[in-house]
Amino acid sequence: MKYVDDVDKFWTLTLIVETVNNELVEEIQNFQSQDPAIAPLLNLLAYDITPDKNELRSLPLDSRNLWSQRPAIRSHGGILIRWYTTSGT
Repeated sequence: MKYVDDVDKFWTLTLIVETVNNELVEEIQNFQSQDPAIAPLLNLLAYDITPDKNELRSLPLDSRNLWSQRPAIRSHGGILIRWYTTSGT
């Protein structure tokens, strides 16, 4: 029965890790959606909008600095991330 016990422990640990990860993802999404620099970018990315010069000027400086890093910044699961490849780009 050791195998069954090990499998049960594995699935229990997997469930705990998934729960913690989901809670962490939700917390990051919440913080970023309230961040004055990140929230506007998440909106642009969610609707695949490329802002014109006037729209960019209306964004906070931190948002503009982040936007200048396109296409390295992306929205993944509602979280703003900077995408790197193994070549460092």
